[in-house]
Amino acid sequence: MKKMERLFRFIFLLLMTNSLPVDGFTMLRITRERMLSFSSILRTKQQNGLFLSGSEKNTEYNNEALNSEVASQFSILVCSSTTCSKRSSTCGLQEYEVLSGLYERKEGAGASAVTVKESGCLGRCGSGPCIGVEHEDFFGNVALDGMKPNEFNDCVFHRVVSETDMDRVWTTVENAIIIMSEEEE
Repeated sequence: MKKMERLFRFIFLLLMTNSLPVDGFTMLRITRERMLSFSSILRTKQQNGLFLSGSEKNTEYNNEALNSEVASQFSILVCSSTTCSKRSSTCGLQEYEVLSGLYERKEGAGASAVTVKESGCLGRCGSGPCIGVEHEDFFGNVALDGMKPNEFNDCVFHRVVSETDMDRVWTTVENAIIIMSEEEE
């Protein structure tokens, strides 16, 4: 419940300011109409018990295939810079373990239109290994519900080193696809 309250406070902030500067990486501009629609969808999902928080482990995935048109607008970027690669190996991860783990999750969820690819440095070397999420409507990485507060500020998932971390990243992206699909209906 606290997560939803935090999200609604964030939505209120966006509605009041109509923009959110994100640490110099990007500026999200979201129209009031779109945010009202977004908050309405979240309330409905919460009332019906359909909202999955990014911290919930979701290994069974959604039985329904995700809307491929909306899914194709998302790209998951796995940092492969020197620092993130070294930190990954220090944590006992194989070179492409996070990349393949996220790929398996998106395929298992029926979201083959989501792009999962290697990326250069995402600008948060001290918090690596990092994962970024891009959406074609916005410049740079986007912040999504399900990110920890410091990740949300940086628009990058930090220290993705376990299956649980990869589940959280995928669930966060999956929720964004579901919400945007419902918004388009």
